[in-house]
Amino acid sequence: MVGNWLHDDIKISGKHTVQDWRMFKKEMIDKGTEELWKEAYQKFFRERIKTRYLDPLDKIEKDKTWSGEGTSIMTIICSLIEFLQASYDGLSYHSGSRDTLDHQLHYGHDKAKWMFKKFLKTQPPFNQDFGGNNSSLPNDFYENVRCGLIHEARLKGKWTIHAHLNKEGLVYKLPSDRWAVNRTNFKKAIFDYINHYEILVINDKDRQRAFIRKIDSLCQE
Repeated sequence: MVGNWLHDDIKISGKHTVQDWRMFKKEMIDKGTEELWKEAYQKFFRERIKTRYLDPLDKIEKDKTWSGEGTSIMTIICSLIEFLQASYDGLSYHSGSRDTLDHQLHYGHDKAKWMFKKFLKTQPPFNQDFGGNNSSLPNDFYENVRCGLIHEARLKGKWTIHAHLNKEGLVYKLPSDRWAVNRTNFKKAIFDYINHYEILVINDKDRQRAFIRKIDSLCQE
């Protein structure tokens, strides 16, 4: 199941359009040099993430009002995590019936939670806090932080958001069995992962094939 292509002049990343991607993709497949892969990452992935997510995160954080902006910061980050894992795997979300999906290209609602948790458990540097023996932590974070913020614009359970600049860790335990998200470190970790992903796209053939599938999907209905 492949969607129809969007109109050629639709912008998908900064000023870069669907037509720009289709033309660049052909050159990249024909030549496939390291420089072309660097350019592909910068033009069609990094710039999209930067203008739509990273720059807004920086602007919110720089205000330093300390009046609850951590909620917005973590909501933006949580909305991005599933996309980052889907980009790594070369998959796109589709709301159709599970039986009708091409599982080499799409995943459905039943896998969205799994994709989010997979990112936390396996991708650096998040796997340092959420991987290993912390088997229940990714699910707890997904249910009470991600879903709380996305669906109800609030944290649920025993979670809160902190902005400690000199405290290590993405999450940590507080007294009374409560948990805190360090939104300062979480934001830095997202930036670090996106830089790490560039190295993968430039050097890893599987990630390159996944990259093409993902950018193709952004150009389709």
